[in-house]
Amino acid sequence: MDLTERRTALDVPGPDTSPVPVFVGRGFVTWQVADPVEAVRHRAAAVPEELRRRLLTGLRRLALTHPRSHLSRATVALDDLLSDLPLPGYTLRWSVSLSAPKV
Repeated sequence: MDLTERRTALDVPGPDTSPVPVFVGRGFVTWQVADPVEAVRHRAAAVPEELRRRLLTGLRRLALTHPRSHLSRATVALDDLLSDLPLPGYTLRWSVSLSAPKV
């Protein structure tokens, strides 16, 4: 198992409420195996894809609770959401900014 630190670039549009996504998350996540036994147990073989799914999950939640006009509040909420979505066996450091595409 590779224990080196990895970095995955992210450019994830959130769900559409019209033809345009409410928010787009861009940035990166740095990840590293912290507990090889836990990492294998949870079978996170495709870690970059799993991390993108977790970001999309956060963006979906934000779209339900924050209108695009509340970008700063949504950014704070996203940081909280991502910290509550751990990946067992890994340490994660998210650096994601939000944008709200024009309608």
